[in-house]
Amino acid sequence: MHYFDPMKRLTLILLLAAPMVKAAEGKVTVGFATPTKWDKGYSARITITNQASWTIHDWRLEFELAHPIQKIWNGRVVSTKGRHVLLRAVAANWEDGDLSPGEKATVDFIANGNPAQLPLRGRLNGVPFVFNKPSPAPPPLAPLKANPWPTRVFAPYVDTTLWPPFDFAKVTSQQGLRFYTLAFIVAKAPNNPAATWGGYHPVSQRWLLPEINSIRKAGGEVMISLGGANGTPLAAAHKTPEQLQAAYQKVIDIYGLTHIDFDVEGHWLAEAKSIERRSRAIAGLQKQAKSMGGALRVWYTLPVLPTGLTREGLDVLRSGLRHGVVIDGVNVMAMDYGRAHAPQPTTHMGTYAIQAATRLHSQLKTMHREAEVVRTDAQLWSMVGLTPMLGHNDVKPETFTLANAREVLTFARGKNLGMLSCWSANRDRPCEKPTPSWASPKCTGIKQEPFEFCRILRAYTPAIPK
Repeated sequence: MHYFDPMKRLTLILLLAAPMVKAAEGKVTVGFATPTKWDKGYSARITITNQASWTIHDWRLEFELAHPIQKIWNGRVVSTKGRHVLLRAVAANWEDGDLSPGEKATVDFIANGNPAQLPLRGRLNGVPFVFNKPSPAPPPLAPLKANPWPTRVFAPYVDTTLWPPFDFAKVTSQQGLRFYTLAFIVAKAPNNPAATWGGYHPVSQRWLLPEINSIRKAGGEVMISLGGANGTPLAAAHKTPEQLQAAYQKVIDIYGLTHIDFDVEGHWLAEAKSIERRSRAIAGLQKQAKSMGGALRVWYTLPVLPTGLTREGLDVLRSGLRHGVVIDGVNVMAMDYGRAHAPQPTTHMGTYAIQAATRLHSQLKTMHREAEVVRTDAQLWSMVGLTPMLGHNDVKPETFTLANAREVLTFARGKNLGMLSCWSANRDRPCEKPTPSWASPKCTGIKQEPFEFCRILRAYTPAIPK
């Protein structure tokens, strides 16, 4: 045994299992978990919990790791020599590295290799600690019952595979956001149809379910989006509508979903076989939900111009209607138009979004009339969703401003649109460094307060009755 203080005895235990076991009085625990794994690497989390009655000053952690650390957050690598790693606190996070009684310090990193082997010979401020064997895996987590989805809602996109992870608990409690659109579920690879988040985190491992359950406990809800610009959609990786429907149903069951979104863009907009396969599978899902006394609400997310949906986007919707899909909403990506379609890109992105939504309403009216599906004007407006890209867009110099957000909010209230969203909640903050020459996935590139766009647009969601 060793001592941090001549008068205080300290025991340190390293726990591999993700849930931290509560330490006995007067102990410090150092937890090591690998929340996600992929073919050539993994993410890891180290959690130091001080449950002693004294402060740990300027903590530093040493251990031997078989794999090189590629990226690290909330801590800094002071030195490496062979397999030996020395980590220290980031001063901005823990008061110059001090851990008072009851405080925790968490360090996340990404490493290459297989995480099966525990780190070795750990020392915290020079004191060795013991590495325990992993605890037995807990039983599979079950989804909480889904909360009602409002008739009109602000549900910002969250890029779920962006690192460091989006802090749903903090944002939900501090920013008042209760509804989210989570992106994206795709196939593991073109020749591997297993459903994953971004190609990394298997759906079968119920990744993000704890966060979804916590959102539901707060009275909120999520819609999961499948597809997106990157990766292979499940509709392309599966070869039959029956296989695809089963894959979709697995996602729905694991997360207890009532709402699901299909984001179709890029060259997949013109891939006829996957479009037809998707339409038949969705129709089967809705029929199955209805037979069990429920309903599956289906949205599509599609690219748009101020003049409305493109021909390819219209074909996706017509395919769905032809196969009997009940379309609950169409969310358009009001962004990246190009100078020919958006001649005033630094000031009028709100106007262009409103034009796109107005044209979409007209297109939906025509399509449903052609399909002999009756919809009133009010019902059609409730099927319209708008998703601008905050701040700097991918196509320069398009810039969606705070004033544009207020403009869109006023329009949405006037027409009673079904949904407002944005790409993305991760980006709703100013950049720490000078504005990049490209659209950052982590910030808007314009002058704003953190989550200022969300604070404007969240007013669109009705308050929860008390």
